[in-house]
Parts: sequence; structure tokens; C-alpha cells
Amino acid sequence: MIDSNTAPIIAAFIDKRGCFYYRVNEKGHHFHTFKISTVDGSIIRLLYRLTNMGRVKETVRNGKIVYTWLVHSRVELYHLLTNVIPYLKNRKEEAQRMLEFLKYKKKQHRFNSETARKAVMKRYCESK
Repeated sequence: MIDSNTAPIIAAFIDKRGCFYYRVNEKGHHFHTFKISTVDGSIIRLLYRLTNMGRVKETVRNGKIVYTWLVHSRVELYHLLTNVIPYLKNRKEEAQRMLEFLKYKKKQHRFNSETARKAVMKRYCESK
């Protein structure tokens, strides 16, 4: 869970290194991803521990290990964005567009802050 003390820290990293990807394919399926990549693995592990969301991936590029924090889950991404958007500066507009993208999905309910929180808590409790 993201609390009011950690949200500004996460937002600072998102402003500096965050990337939002979303698209709808020809069949109408929605794809959404948020990621932060860096060669400093401690930053990525810190973000993962602060949020308990997504996953950490390691790849080798040009002989260097690159660490990436990826969040694919619609519920987790919605929860992450609703908590950090008030603290964002540079990427606030991108985050708001992603949030609007996440709110709509054909034949699926729309998330609000309460349903997203419940879904994240359910996943968090199951992973322990």
C-alpha cells in the first residue's frame, strides 16, 4: 500500500524516469504498462518494496545490467496513479491520460479509489 509519506518519493522517481505505455489493438484489447529503468538496482528494489506492486526485471544492454520496475496490472496501476498524481510535476498530464485509459474497458467495471484499494489489499494479503 502507498501511504502519504511514500507517495512523494515515488512521484519524484516517476517524474524523473517513468514511462507510460498504452494502446488498444485491432481486436479492442487494452494494453497498459508503466515502467522505470535504470542501472541502479537499489532504486528499483526500493520502489518495488515501497509499493509491493508490479515486478522487477533485469536485462543486459551493452554489457551493463539494466533494472526495470514494471507495473502491468490494471488494478495496481490505477492504485499507484491515484496516489501519486497529486505529487507529480513533469509527468502529471501523462499520468492523468493513463488514468483515463484505465477507467474504461469494454464489458468491465470501472475502478474507483475504494475498489482499487480493496483489490490491491486482496493481492497484498494473498502474497504474504
